[in-house]
Parts: sequence; structure tokens; C-alpha cells
Amino acid sequence: MESKTIKRNWIALAGLIGLWLLVFHQSLIESARLWWTSEIYTHGLVVLPAVAYFIFRSREEIYQAYERNNLLSVGAAIALAICVGFGVIARIGGINVLAHIACFSALILIFVSVWGLRASRQVSLPLLMLLFAIPIGEELIPLLQEVTADIAIVLLKLTGVPVFRDGLYIDIPAGKFLVAEACSGVRFFVGSIVFSFLFSYLSFKKTKNIILFIAIGVAVPILANALRVYGTILVGHFVDMKYAAGADHLIYGWFFFAIVIILLVIIGEILRRAEIRSFGKSKITKESANVSKNGSTKTTRESGVRAGYLAPGLTAVILLGAFTYQTLIAQPVSQLEEGLIARDAHALPDNFIETSDSAKASKNAASSSAARKTDTYTPAYRSFDRQITAVNWLDDLVLEIFEYDLSLGAQAEMLSSENRLYDPVDWTWVASRSIDTKGMQFEKVELVSSGGQRRYVTRFWLVNDRAFTKVLPAKLRIALERVRGRAVQGKAYILSSNTHNEEGFIRVLGALANTKNSSHSQPSRPTTQP
Repeated sequence: MESKTIKRNWIALAGLIGLWLLVFHQSLIESARLWWTSEIYTHGLVVLPAVAYFIFRSREEIYQAYERNNLLSVGAAIALAICVGFGVIARIGGINVLAHIACFSALILIFVSVWGLRASRQVSLPLLMLLFAIPIGEELIPLLQEVTADIAIVLLKLTGVPVFRDGLYIDIPAGKFLVAEACSGVRFFVGSIVFSFLFSYLSFKKTKNIILFIAIGVAVPILANALRVYGTILVGHFVDMKYAAGADHLIYGWFFFAIVIILLVIIGEILRRAEIRSFGKSKITKESANVSKNGSTKTTRESGVRAGYLAPGLTAVILLGAFTYQTLIAQPVSQLEEGLIARDAHALPDNFIETSDSAKASKNAASSSAARKTDTYTPAYRSFDRQITAVNWLDDLVLEIFEYDLSLGAQAEMLSSENRLYDPVDWTWVASRSIDTKGMQFEKVELVSSGGQRRYVTRFWLVNDRAFTKVLPAKLRIALERVRGRAVQGKAYILSSNTHNEEGFIRVLGALANTKNSSHSQPSRPTTQP
């Protein structure tokens, strides 16, 4: 490959990455904040430098495989246009997950548009590693809790330990255990997948070995975490509950998973040596044939490699267009200036009495539950513009309303992952069920506090007086309103009670949903989190 072509491609790639930073800088900043603050996403800090190193290390393979193919490169540019379009709309609409996915997927497509598909295949695994920079995985916590509890129950029954399961509670004669969020193993799960992917790239050449080891990296942390929970419960059953309680068992878990990583390395090394033996002399013959083939086609490639500017130029136009739209066309609109959040009395359901009505003084204030006692339930919401609390003493129901300015340019986000139904430090999800009323389906969640208090909670959201029970449709509605340049008002309605009170929930939710769409006992024994 000619040195001029190499230099041209690297310059084009650097320039397009600069435009990528202009378009996706907000998503990148948010991702970096999550990498730094969340233990689940810490691996994201090393993804970009690692990918850059692996690509630089494989640069000779990229040069040898480079072959200008305008059709495939332009196809990558068209895919980039779709990706960037989704990313811009997701950013405007506050759909952070989609914005992050678009951000790092666009970086992959930029590389393909410059170097072509054939050369990109030489570094396909490093390019796919960019997807690990996307801060997702926390959504798997409820599923991993369920799977961990399922496996632990099976193992306990096989061992002959008397056991009864109530949601995420595992009850044995010695006491009661709770598979809490900290017991889900999500940190080890995500870290193990990243490790198995990295080890596969550095160690294997055969696709089947890469797939096999990544599959092992997915299965092992799930089984290992279930074994850890199972072992903790056995300690409580055969030894003493006090040795299974407290934070020590979580610390021991880190040592246990260190052993698991060592086990993965041993398995990977066995597969790697088996692969080396299977190649033998045929590997050398194949490489010689490839060298001969590369040499025979070198003249053909170099003669057709001149001035492949179409795909990079089209990519630059796409990124510049997206940046222009974000900067000049998508202008912020503040609904607060238009008075859409009125300070008037709210239409509350029957028998509800408003107990507080306050505007948030500081946008950066801590969650509304910061000053409450552990067993006092309060949603963990931040940076709202107004909070209203109403109580129905007869039915033991509490309704909390959080209002937000969701217009383009507003800082607060009602559907942010920081706004949670409960504070995970004090409360743990146990189970959930659906409630159907007025043609809408609400999710009713059962929570338990660290002190054993039960709470039953459900919620829905209003976007410009249209009700939603699912996050994604609500975010899409916000995005649509923002793209249209309209002011957007959002409200989060959270209904909770200390008892099941099914009839009360149905009656109140029916009244609220109809209005908006038309314009318990403590555990008797100590609870331990394995």
C-alpha cells in the first residue's frame, strides 16, 4: 500500500473523529462520568485506549488488507447517517441509552468508511470492543437476582436443606436470606464478559474458540455467583447465621471471583494450546499462501487505491450536518418561561389531602429521601421543579408527584436513571406484578427495607398530559415534542402503600389514568443478604 494512501487515510480518520467528538461530546461526557462513578462501568475507562492500541498494533495487517471499494465504504457511510440520526434524536429526546449506543457505533462505522470493510475485518474484535464502552448492564440486575435465586434454590434442595422461597427471599430453618441487588453479581458478570472478549482477541485465531470462550465468560460468573450465595446460605444453616451476615461475605465474594478469573485463564490457556497444536504445519503453509496472494494482488490494489475520497467525504458531510442541526436548528425552548408548570392546586383523587407543595431550591440537591429514616419510604428523585405529596389516610395510600421542565435546553431529566423508584441503599426489590385498569397496565413493585419493612409501589408518567407506564414510549414522546420545537411538561406520579391494598391501587390509578388520558407485615426473623 502506498505511503501517501496510508497518510491520507489516517488524516481522514483523525478529522472524522474530531467531527464525531463535536456531534457526540455530550454522550461521551456522560459515559465518562458513569465510567468514573459506577463500579459496574469502570472497565469503560480503558476501552478507548485499549482499542486504539490494538488497532495501532495491527496496522500492518490493515495496510495489507486495504482495498478501495467505494460501494462498501459508501454503504458504511449510509449506515452512519442512520446511526447519527438516531443518536441526535435520542440526545434531543433525552434517551441516553440509545444516544450512547449511537455514539460508539458511529465510531465503528467511521473506521469502516475510511479503511473499508476488508481492512476493518483485520481488527473486527477491537472495533466490537468499542461497544463495551456503552454504559449499560445495570438493567440486568433484576434478571440476575432471579437467576441467582433460582439456581441457589435448586442447589439447596439437592443438598437436602429445607427451603422456602418468597420472591427473592430464601427461607431456611436458621433464618431468612434476601438476594439483594448487591448479590446479583452484575459487576462480576460485566467484567467477566469484557475479560473473556479481550482474552479471546489476544489468544485465539479460530472463530469457534472465540465464540466458545466468550460463552464460557458469560456462563461462569452467573454460576459462580449462585454458588457464592448457596455457600453463604450453607454457612448459615450448618454453622451460624452470624457468619453469613454482614458485609464480610461480600468481601469474600471478591476473593471467590478472583479465583473464577484465574479459572477462566486456565480454561483459555488450555483452548489456546489446543488451537496451536491443531494448526501445526498447515498454519505455516496457509500463511505462506496468504503472503503469496497478497504479493500477487499488491499491484492491483495499489492501482485502484488512488483517491478514495467519496466515502470519507460523505461521512464528513453527515457529521457536519448533524452538528449544524444540533447547534443552529434545535433551539432550546423553556416551558417555565411559558408558565406551563403552574403553581395552582392539583386535581387529586377522592379522599387525598395535599400535605406538601414545594419547588426545588437547588437543581443539584440530593435525592428527596436523603433526610428520611431507613424504614420511611420516599422515591429517590432528583432535580425536580416541583414536588407535591398527598395522603389518603383511610386507604393508607401516599401519592407523590414530581414535576419537570422537559423542554429542549432544560437541565433536569424526569426519566433519568438517577430518578429511581426507591433508594437501593435502604430498599430492595422483592417482586412485581401487573395491575390492569382503564386500558393501561401498571407495574406494582414490592420492596423491603433493610429493617424488614414492606412497601408496595407503582408509578406512571405524564408527558404534556399524556400518560405512559413504560419508559421508552415516554422518552420517544419527549423526543418527538422536542424535535418539533415544543415546550414539554413532565410529571412522575408515584403511588405507594404499606399493604397490598389492591382495590385502593386500582381505584386511584383508574381515576388518575382516566383523567389524564382524556385531555404490610415485617419478617419474623433476621434477614440476611447473601
